[in-house]
Amino acid sequence: MAPGRLIPLTLLLTGAALLPSASCTDVRHVGEVDRPIQVLVWNNALQFGHASRIKAIPYLLKRQATDNINFDIKYARTEIMDGQEDVRDPPSFDASVFSDAGLDRYDVVFFLHTTGTTIDDDLKDTRRQALRDFIEKKGRGFVGTHSATDTYQDETWQWYADFIGANYATMSPRGGYIAGMLQPVQDHAILTEAKIPNPWSLYDEWFTFNRDPIGVKVLLNATDQQTSMVRPSAWVKEIPTNSPGSPTARMFYTACCHDSRTFDEDNSRVIDLIVAGIKWAAHRL
Repeated sequence: MAPGRLIPLTLLLTGAALLPSASCTDVRHVGEVDRPIQVLVWNNALQFGHASRIKAIPYLLKRQATDNINFDIKYARTEIMDGQEDVRDPPSFDASVFSDAGLDRYDVVFFLHTTGTTIDDDLKDTRRQALRDFIEKKGRGFVGTHSATDTYQDETWQWYADFIGANYATMSPRGGYIAGMLQPVQDHAILTEAKIPNPWSLYDEWFTFNRDPIGVKVLLNATDQQTSMVRPSAWVKEIPTNSPGSPTARMFYTACCHDSRTFDEDNSRVIDLIVAGIKWAAHRL
């Protein structure tokens, strides 16, 4: 596809004000309800690069004031080429935030449609260990959407593949943006907060996975109009920490949101689901 023009995030916001990103001067324990949830938005995509990982950001920023969340987009890609749906990132990127000190300011790391070895630079061992310690020692939160399961397949980083629960395997036979249905599997604070209907009809690209996700509680199962296959589409995991006094770490994943249209105003419940997942991961639900 011929390249188009760059669309800055400020235009995508269509007049919405950019609120301040996360402060690094006041680090407290997760679960405190008197301050905004600090969220690192990381959307680096080294394989398929969904345009929706960029177009989702304005919808998230609109929720900062209403939901007491600060989305730090300093390290996120925020510009796209007009008309492109596969916008891969260059091999050179700033992953310096993935250090012990860099992550300590955040309550939640948000992998927004990441792909490939997303945080691996020349200091990949440092980057990976910082994320592990953020979860396993500090008991913080993690949220992943859509291709966060197409990030670090088993053979590239086994810890992450097991942590997220499963790897993306394929999609509905003809792929694309098609009708499907999500059904809650069990009651959960995330589903209650987001007011998820039963059933929930949605157009999306419907993932299947290389295995049943391990060590998780499935929240939503999915079917689509092309197949009768029932498969998990959203789940949570709680991970005990190995540091005395640290809270249990929480992970939320949803397979939704392939296409930019999934985030538009008619599908605001998608953002509701993601925001509820962030709150839960930060021990606010």
